[in-house]
Amino acid sequence: MVQVETTHGTFLGPIRDTETGAVGADEAARERIQVRIGNRDLYGLDFRWFETTDIQAQTEPDDAVIVERQEHGNFHGYVREVRIGDQVLVDDAAWDVLNDEVRAARNLFASCSADRQRLRKEKTTTHASRKTAGVHPGT
Repeated sequence: MVQVETTHGTFLGPIRDTETGAVGADEAARERIQVRIGNRDLYGLDFRWFETTDIQAQTEPDDAVIVERQEHGNFHGYVREVRIGDQVLVDDAAWDVLNDEVRAARNLFASCSADRQRLRKEKTTTHASRKTAGVHPGT
């Protein structure tokens, strides 16, 4: 994962593509990289191209994270702290709680998905039974 700093801001994410080529017949070749910037709720985009000449700094931070979310694409950023009520956790304690919370969220999502599938099946079965019995909605 790279952090790219430009005059338009700082962006974080994995490089997805690179291009090298001339813009016009008389122009010099240009290079650019495509970064999956994530954070669709902030930027409205999943990917962004950066001309290498516009990049002021490019680093590979060790503490950057990608968190998969259910909405708005992946979160790309840094874990500075985790808050549980009035309690603020940092460092290893924050990671421990964050891992526990992610595990709990995944279990809840799996449970909800199973319930949703069960309800769909019941609805289909009920609809088929009513149709076989000659019962129509509204009668």
